Amino acid sequence: MKTAVCFRAVPHRLPKTGELRDRCGPQQYLAKEETAADFGARLYTWATRLGAEQAGTLVVLGDGATWIWNLAQQRWRDAVQILDFYHAAQYVWSVAHAVFPDADQAAVWARKRCRRLVRRGPQGLLRGLRALQRVGAKLLPTAAAQQAVAAALGYFGGHAGRMDYPGYRAQGLMIGSGPVEAACKVMVGGRLKGAGKRWTQLGADAVLAVRALVLGRRFDDLLAFARVT
Repeated sequence: MKTAVCFRAVPHRLPKTGELRDRCGPQQYLAKEETAADFGARLYTWATRLGAEQAGTLVVLGDGATWIWNLAQQRWRDAVQILDFYHAAQYVWSVAHAVFPDADQAAVWARKRCRRLVRRGPQGLLRGLRALQRVGAKLLPTAAAQQAVAAALGYFGGHAGRMDYPGYRAQGLMIGSGPVEAACKVMVGGRLKGAGKRWTQLGADAVLAVRALVLGRRFDDLLAFARVT
């Protein structure tokens, strides 16, 4: 199941610091079970109809899924591409728990590096992970620890250009894909999953189409959908 959310960000001044940060405006939703290529084409058409091409600054914010960034490169070459910070942080924590048996020590290590990632970007973290990998068995005594470091290096190395978090924050841009994560739970999980629920593909797609219109408050489109079906 693939899910997308489209919205116009609204600048918001933080009360404590006075800094401007984007937050979500009214959101529109799209979800469907289909191939990445088909969903990508659908997403492009849908987002264009919602005005993505006219955005002053178009931002594509997502996790590490390759199809997201292929679509952005093919369709929205001038968009700002941002890797969701919280997915990146999960890799930091995975390394911490694999390297440090003590949970408190792992937490201290991970929190420190996540703060640096937000404030300074990925390069320092990449250098530290490479140093860990070079030291090898001294600090990475288990195969799990070595695999966690290798996985994090691959992930961060492949997405370093999408991890300029201090630069994005300086522009007031969002660095978390919370709206999409929430949509997966509220739009998809909350409706399709549950005890005794069974769906055909056609039925699930129809329910998701209606759910997207309701959550997006597109009631005229909902009435038109009802007449057609």
